Amino acid sequence: MDDTAEHPDDPYEAMERVQDEASFLEFLATLARDREIEDALEKKEASSPYGSGARGWENNMISTFLEAAASCGKAHLGKHHRDHGNPWKACAAIILSGKSYE
Repeated sequence: MDDTAEHPDDPYEAMERVQDEASFLEFLATLARDREIEDALEKKEASSPYGSGARGWENNMISTFLEAAASCGKAHLGKHHRDHGNPWKACAAIILSGKSYE
């Protein structure tokens, strides 16, 4: 089954569509696919070890990804919810920050 229409490749676009639990889960699936695409691209041609990967991933291990998301969340405590207006989208924004926050 091709679910590309249901799950766009861009996790930032998917985050913007988060409104509830179901759309949050779709965002997570899109983010996972984004990582899979980056892994495939990096196998073909590795990016510089001094910058982000082919799709902008800075944190390649789950531990550094989660640490970055937590650090960004703490640095912007309360701001994500104010910016996005709902807790599902705020959570999506915090998780997505783990992709590139250093």
